Amino acid sequence: EDELARRLGVNGVPCFIINRKYAVSGTQSPEVIVQVFDLAIQDKLDAVAE
Repeated sequence: EDELARRLGVNGVPCFIINRKYAVSGTQSPEVIVQVFDLAIQDKLDAVAE
């Protein structure tokens, strides 16, 4: 987990890691968090389609 956090550039809390790929640091608006979840969902859909 520490290696993943370093790779994603995590340097503080709070930080949410989504699908082990996207990091949302600090306090973000709900809209920003939804955008990151949308990206993560699209990644999974693209992977299934391949």
